Amino acid sequence: MPAAKISRNDLRSVEDLKDELQQIRADFAELAHTLVAVTKSEASDAKSHLQAEAEKRIGQIRDTVHAAKDKGVEGLESVRQSVEERPIASVVGAFSVGMVIGLLLKGRS
Repeated sequence: MPAAKISRNDLRSVEDLKDELQQIRADFAELAHTLVAVTKSEASDAKSHLQAEAEKRIGQIRDTVHAAKDKGVEGLESVRQSVEERPIASVVGAFSVGMVIGLLLKGRS
């Protein structure tokens, strides 16, 4: 079998293909880096949005807790004033509530 002859044009074509393949690899690498950068940027934006939303919700919860605390303090102050104004009625009322609870618990046994 005779050996196939390789011409200079064939060698040049192979070298051109190698160069083009190397350029394609470089382009894909650059594309991958760009894709990673865009993904990181979008993830950072999403994180910032979620963090801002969480801080907003925490602020709302704090406001609700403070409002509940204020209502509780107002309620205790109201009870204190009622006891001071009508001490005998308060003692009778507390005794009555205690008796009802005692009877209910005794009935369960």
